[in-house]
Amino acid sequence: SSSSSSGGGSGGCTSPQEGNATLVVPFVRPALLQRPLAQVVQLGLGPVAHELNASGLYIASPVPQPPPSPPALLRTYWSASNQDMAPCATRSAASCSVYLEAGYTLVRAEATCLPSPDSAPGEDTVPLRLLFDSYRVDNALGNLTTNLGANYSFIDTECYGFAQGGAGRVPVDLFWNAARQDMWALATEASRAQAKAAGYTFVATIGYALAATSTAAGRSSTEQAVDPAYMGRVFKLTFA
Repeated sequence: SSSSSSGGGSGGCTSPQEGNATLVVPFVRPALLQRPLAQVVQLGLGPVAHELNASGLYIASPVPQPPPSPPALLRTYWSASNQDMAPCATRSAASCSVYLEAGYTLVRAEATCLPSPDSAPGEDTVPLRLLFDSYRVDNALGNLTTNLGANYSFIDTECYGFAQGGAGRVPVDLFWNAARQDMWALATEASRAQAKAAGYTFVATIGYALAATSTAAGRSSTEQAVDPAYMGRVFKLTFA
């Protein structure tokens, strides 16, 4: 640590200590201060980087903060062998490769959801949680109050939705197919029509999200849907 020198305008003052770090601030004329004083009084070498300017003044520079996470794109993936419509927004760093590697194919983008509960200040949000039933091999989506049965276990929070509907928001609905033993979380009219044609029935609304956009993390909303007539066949979608 450094100690201050004594005497007049050429001296200095020693700030309080934090751990083993001591910040020495020499006496300088106010005109020489190159930054607001509020930026100087931060202490410690952990969260703050210190630099010495031309006036001999140690200045605390805030560590740059990472940019906020982009909105997440909630998508549906289909496995003919598992008869499973699986939701994905942020798995595998939003690439959803865990499904692609298991032979699932993309159906479509459903909605744009929030990456964290703090992404919508002043709004009530609900976690959209990935649930898995190993007996049915069913990947499903639910919120904190969704009860799908004892066989479903919590895997991770995919993203967050709004607790209430509003302008520009679409409901994220849960549908069930008894023949397939499959839950499907969907949010587009195309998926609702496809679900009804395949024998799915409405269960509950688990939250609200924004319409799917190309600015969300993941693929854009222009992805092609899987035609219901081909739901029982195994095939692979490719993208440029």
